[in-house]
Amino acid sequence: MKTLVVVVGTMIALCGLAACQKHEAATDNRADVAKAQSEASKDVAEARKNADSKVADASKDRAASQAALGHEVAKTDEDVAITAAKGAHKVATERCEALAGDARAMCKRQADADLESATARAHQGRAATDPKP
Repeated sequence: MKTLVVVVGTMIALCGLAACQKHEAATDNRADVAKAQSEASKDVAEARKNADSKVADASKDRAASQAALGHEVAKTDEDVAITAAKGAHKVATERCEALAGDARAMCKRQADADLESATARAHQGRAATDPKP
C-alpha cells in the first residue's frame, strides 16, 4: 500500500513538472518582455530622479556650509581688524602726547577718525557675508 501511494505521488509530481516545462507562447512572451522592460525603465527613471534629488540637496547643504564658513571667516577678520585698529589708535594717541596745544588736539582727532574709519571698514567686510541680511 505504501508503495502504491509513493508511486502515485511520484507520477502526480512528474506530471506537474512536465506541465512546468511547457514553453510560453511567443505572443505571451513578447508581452511579458515588453512589460518587464517598461517596469525596468520606470524603476531606472525613479532611481535617477531620487539620485538627482539627493545630489541637489547635498549641493544646497554644501553651499550653505560654505556661506556659513565664509561668514565665520569674515567675523574673525573683523575682530582682528578692529583689534589692530584699536592698537594703532593707542599708538597714535601716545604719539599725540608729545605734541602741544592745537597740534595735540588735531592729532587725537585724526587718530579717532582713523579708528572710526577702520572699524567701519571691518564691519562692512563682515556685513557683506552675513547670510541673514
